Amino acid sequence: MTSFFRDMGFAFAQLRRRPGFTAVAVLTLALGIGANTAIWSVVQGVLLSPLRYPHPEQLMTVWENRAARGGPEQEFTGKAVFEDWRTGNQTFQAMAVFDDWQPTLTGRAEPEQLAGGLASDEYFTVLGVRPAMGRAFLPSDGRMGAPRVALLADALWRRRFDTDPAVLGKAIELDGETHTVVGVLPAGFKAPFVQAEIWRPVQIEAAPQDRGNHYLRVIGRLRDGVEMPKAQADLRRVAAGIAERDPQYYSSVGVTLVSLHRQLVGVARSSLLVLLGAVGLVLLIACANVANLLLARATARAREVAVRTALGAGRARLVRQLLTESSLLALAGGAAGMILGSLGTSALRSLAPAQTPRLEEVTVDLRVLLFTLGLALATGLLFGLAPALHATRPDLASALKEGSHGAGMAHGGGRLRGFLVAGEVALALTLATGAGMLIHNFSGLLNVSPGIQPRNVLTANVSLPVARYKDPASQARFFTELLARLQARSGVVAAGAIPEAPFSGSDNDNAFTVEGQAPPAKGHEPDAWIRRVSPGYFQALGLAVVAGRPLSEQDRATSERVVVVNRTLQQRIFHGAAALGHRLRLGSVNSKQPWARIVGVVADVRHRGLDTEPEVEIYVPHEQLPAAAMTVVIKAAGDPLQMVPALRAEVRALDPNLPVSGIATMDELIANSLAVPRFVGLLLTVFAALALALAAVGIYGVTAYSVGQRRHEIGVRVALGAGRRQVVRTVLGRGMVPAAWGMLVGLGCAYAMSRAMGSLLSTVSPTDPTSFAGAALLLGGVSLIANYLPAQRAAATDAARALRTE
Repeated sequence: MTSFFRDMGFAFAQLRRRPGFTAVAVLTLALGIGANTAIWSVVQGVLLSPLRYPHPEQLMTVWENRAARGGPEQEFTGKAVFEDWRTGNQTFQAMAVFDDWQPTLTGRAEPEQLAGGLASDEYFTVLGVRPAMGRAFLPSDGRMGAPRVALLADALWRRRFDTDPAVLGKAIELDGETHTVVGVLPAGFKAPFVQAEIWRPVQIEAAPQDRGNHYLRVIGRLRDGVEMPKAQADLRRVAAGIAERDPQYYSSVGVTLVSLHRQLVGVARSSLLVLLGAVGLVLLIACANVANLLLARATARAREVAVRTALGAGRARLVRQLLTESSLLALAGGAAGMILGSLGTSALRSLAPAQTPRLEEVTVDLRVLLFTLGLALATGLLFGLAPALHATRPDLASALKEGSHGAGMAHGGGRLRGFLVAGEVALALTLATGAGMLIHNFSGLLNVSPGIQPRNVLTANVSLPVARYKDPASQARFFTELLARLQARSGVVAAGAIPEAPFSGSDNDNAFTVEGQAPPAKGHEPDAWIRRVSPGYFQALGLAVVAGRPLSEQDRATSERVVVVNRTLQQRIFHGAAALGHRLRLGSVNSKQPWARIVGVVADVRHRGLDTEPEVEIYVPHEQLPAAAMTVVIKAAGDPLQMVPALRAEVRALDPNLPVSGIATMDELIANSLAVPRFVGLLLTVFAALALALAAVGIYGVTAYSVGQRRHEIGVRVALGAGRRQVVRTVLGRGMVPAAWGMLVGLGCAYAMSRAMGSLLSTVSPTDPTSFAGAALLLGGVSLIANYLPAQRAAATDAARALRTE
């Protein structure tokens, strides 16, 4: 221990004696370690931390697997199938269904639309959550005709009920219906997938006609000791029994089992792993830079090492001393990196897209601190070992000569420094290529036509309580009158409505059949996204009609059933032939829905995002298929946000108990849909810029040091008649050799990285030549400039002075 403290004291004295060297090394390491700490805190919180439920490894999501029938591997299910799964399995403690719900709270100050959830009675049992006050749902709460009850989230209880403990048993009005509050959930509880402030039981008594409906999500908790493969096999057995009893609907329909953790974080996994790999490369470049600094310093200390060796110090003792110095540097860099990492974590949380899962769990905790400490120690060994081993193998005879300047180590040290420079360039090129691909991809997304004209368009949600608007006709009348009032307002170019606005993240699909075409097998009907729209919707969004006519005011509930289809449907179903005049029917082969005539074809809309291809879409007149919840779309003559007061006033005039929520411009919705690629691209670009800067500093430092070591040689060349250009070419030629090797290796590394980034690219290929060529040219230019500056200084060498000082 005494020897350790002696080594630490000596190392501290050495670093303090050279403050410039120490400051540069610590800052370089702090940048690399800080970036890694920030990204690791996100990876730790999102990907690695267990979910905050009891025994989270037992929690599973369960989906219908319809891949064999041309559908998705993860499809929602219906009440009947859920009941079969729940009662027929032998591996789950409990299973529950849940869904979204957007109720309107009235009777307490201003009406407010809440984010809510529907859940079966075992939902909170599955999650292992007990109410902080009152009780959870009972099986009887979900039966037809049962008294309506509700559970409050802690945040809503505090915000709207002033933490009143007497709220239990009180009646509140939701969607015009009276509900009794039976419980308050604990503070900090966060339900998976549903941002709910209030909960209501879902009725799971299945009617025969419900078997074809798929709108419920299923979550379950495995029994103790049951592994996922066994549970998967058990549910396959149950699914086979369902298919045997009802082959029309469920032949070849399987079950997909996914852990809740994987289901929650899957969308962020690839992005975070790419970012983690990127900051790892930044740290390696930082280590290479510091290793080059230590090599240069080791050469300067060659005489000191030689003297200590001649006096009997063993190589292991010298290596230990030098590693102590590098470890002390790393710890100082780690401490500074922790500060930068904490600031970076806060910045990441504020900049990260709102849809990032588990973002509230990202923090710099003890695990992150331990990671940073371990990273600092590993970094000290990584950049310190090679210089330490090299420094302790000097040529004693030449090193002990006065004025040798470390000649005994110069040759081997030069090779090692060149190797480190090549590595820096390779890593920087890898990052620059990845960043270039994401920038190119994002630029491509911005140039993708959404299929609509979003400029000056306002969107807002209006939801009618079914208790007061029970029949579809009353729902249709409300929105028809609201849109007519808005259309009459000054500054409104057009007004329409649709349940799921483009780029909102919501959708509704259904099977359909075409009259006159060979009927598909039951369950194999083509599928389309159903858009229930008002007549003014196409004009409000500038949706082009390519054939026929748009929906109009004459398309009422009492008139002929009509639809408008998109170009993709015409191409896929009618193979490019005219679709006008044909009839189709929503639902399966035996559907009782009336036939509807195709009266128009419109351009494709990338409804689900600019990075997705257009889907088959069917536009249905809202009056012929009404919905209680709609997104109002207003095309304004100027700033669309100026229309918000008018919208609120018109809604209040029709029904003072209706809130207007989800106000956003269409430009904002499109921008939000690009939040993830923008965020990942921004971070990777920042890391690539940092890598380029570090690589440039490393190249400059090595070349400048090499010029300093070869000052006598350069003086001789100048004395013998070498001109400035010849000296510059010589220095540039030697300096660019390791850079060229690094670029060659870097292209291979960049190719491997681009393949790993495939899931993040939608508008460019993983082998995009523009990104590769641009990154190579950029690194080449940076390397050339970093070498040119020392070369210019070498060309200005005074031959007489250089020869005298040698």
